[in-house]
Amino acid sequence: MNKHGRSRFVLCSLGLVCSFGAYADGPSFYALVDGGFASSSISGPGKPNPSSKTEFVTGGYAPTFAGLKYEIPAEGGIVAGIQLEQGFLLEPNPNDGSHYAFGTNEGLLNRQANIYVKTDYGNVVLGTQPNLAFQTVLLGDARFGSNYGSSLAMIDIAGGVPTVDIASLRYTSPSLAGFTLAAQYVPESQSAIGDISHGIRASVNYKMDDFTAALAYYDSSIIGVSQASYGTILSANYKFQPFTLKGIYANQKTAEYWSSSLTTAGVGGAIPVGAKATVDVGYYRSQSDVGSLKTNTYAAGIQYKLTKNLSAYGQVARVDNSSGTAAAPFNFTWVTVFTDSLTAGQSATTVNIGLLFSI
Repeated sequence: MNKHGRSRFVLCSLGLVCSFGAYADGPSFYALVDGGFASSSISGPGKPNPSSKTEFVTGGYAPTFAGLKYEIPAEGGIVAGIQLEQGFLLEPNPNDGSHYAFGTNEGLLNRQANIYVKTDYGNVVLGTQPNLAFQTVLLGDARFGSNYGSSLAMIDIAGGVPTVDIASLRYTSPSLAGFTLAAQYVPESQSAIGDISHGIRASVNYKMDDFTAALAYYDSSIIGVSQASYGTILSANYKFQPFTLKGIYANQKTAEYWSSSLTTAGVGGAIPVGAKATVDVGYYRSQSDVGSLKTNTYAAGIQYKLTKNLSAYGQVARVDNSSGTAAAPFNFTWVTVFTDSLTAGQSATTVNIGLLFSI
C-alpha cells in the first residue's frame, strides 16, 4: 500500500493545516517540507537481502505538502472559503519517477480540495479533506504522528483508516461546555484502503484548560470486500507544565482482522529542553488473535529549532514483531528501502535525521 501520508509545526505538519483556524480575509499560503536520511535494518528469520540500507527520504517526521486558503466574509457573519493542498515527494517515486504521492491518490490536489462555510451554528466542508478518525489519532499520538515509530503504521495501514477522504461532506458543531461534535459522510470514492462505496465518521471532542480528549467512530464499506472496515479510536493529552502526556487506544475491524479485532494502545509525550529543543518518546503495542499478532514499538526523537521556520531533527525507532504468523508494517513513509512490512519474528530499527521547514 502506498503511504505518505508543532502549534503549527504539530498539527499543520500532519496535514490538518487548521481548516477552521483564525479568520484571515484573503489568500494565505502555507507549506511544510520534510527531507532527510534514514538508515533502516531488519533482523530475524527470513530477513530480506539487503537487510539494511541508508537513503534519502521525504517525510521522516511529517508529510511534505503546500497549500492555499482563501476566505471572504459574507452577510450575516458567514465566512466562505476554499482550501487547496498538494502533497509531494522530494525524491522521485521509484515506481513511475513522479514527485506526486499521497496514498493511492497521486494526482493534483491530492490532500485537500474543498469549499467550506463557517457560521455561528457550525462549520461545513465539502470536498477532499482529512478523515475525522485520522485527526483523532493525531490528537493522542505520543510522537505527533511521526512517520517512524508512532501509532500510524498499525492504526492507519493495518487498521484501515484513510488519512484523507475524497469528495466528502463534514459538519462540525460550535463548542458547548467544552464539547464539539463532528460528522462526516463519504459517498463512493477512492481511498488508500480501496474504493469506498460509502463511509461515515463521527467524533466528539472535549477540551477544558490543559486537558483534551476525543472519541471517534468510523465505518467504510469497501467495494468488492464483504466485510466493512470500522472501529473506534480514543485519544487524550494533558499538559503538566512543561511535559505533555499523551495516550491513544484503537479497536478496529477489517477484512483481515474480522474474527478478532486489532487493538493498538500507545503512551508517551513530549517535553521542551531549553528554549529551542523538544524531546518526544512513545511506546505502542498492537495485538490480535489473527495470526497471534503482537507488535511492540519503542521510539524517541528530538527537534531543534534553528530558525523560526526551520528545525533539525533526529529520531530512532524500533519495531518488534513477535507474532505467531502475522506480518506487520513498521513505518508510515514512502519506502524505497526494501520492504515496509515485517514477517513474524522480525525486528526493524530505523535512525532518521532531517530538516523540517514550515511557512
